[in-house]
Amino acid sequence: MTTRTAVQKQTQAKKNEQILNPGNVNYWNGRYLGLSFAERIEQFYKDFGNKKILMTSSFGTSSALLLYWIGQLRSTQVVHFIDTTYHFPETLEYKDQLSHQYGLSVVNIKPDNWQNKLSRKENLFSTDTERCCAINKINPLGPYKWSNDFWITGRMGFQTKDRAAADIFELKADIIKFNPLIDMTEAEFLYYFGYYRLSPHPLKSLGYGSVGC
Repeated sequence: MTTRTAVQKQTQAKKNEQILNPGNVNYWNGRYLGLSFAERIEQFYKDFGNKKILMTSSFGTSSALLLYWIGQLRSTQVVHFIDTTYHFPETLEYKDQLSHQYGLSVVNIKPDNWQNKLSRKENLFSTDTERCCAINKINPLGPYKWSNDFWITGRMGFQTKDRAAADIFELKADIIKFNPLIDMTEAEFLYYFGYYRLSPHPLKSLGYGSVGC
């Protein structure tokens, strides 16, 4: 890590602590824990709607629920989609479909064109997945994280072990993550998905549990 980057992260960390005033991250997690998932989103914009808020979506098999609530509760929230250029055509079609259905404003984030072409030429998606992800996903997202205060995610704890250990609010060095669905169970997710009659990803019925790039 360069000295400049280290200083930037220290500055951002202090800024994050000030944003979560009064108290600390534990205070806000406790305050939001008793709210329903939709209430958390609504309360978040009451508490922090004057801050710079980044929201991303992969438009994957579990994305529709949070996008539906955002469309209902905060339709002006811009949704960022990381277009790695490796997505299934069905995912791109699904993105357009949900954007239209829920009245979402979606902005594509794209990797550096030269590096993206290099990753394809060297088949990094199969030979060096970490480098491929860094080039096409992590690096393009970096400037957006640095320029915003909060990052809304659709992560749910039942999806992975790492996510199971996450909280509603996570104080990171470069941004504050807001995970309103983090403690949602798979049964609850399926219930809400059916209750709101949400449109499934077209590849879900073909057995695809993950439709990432």
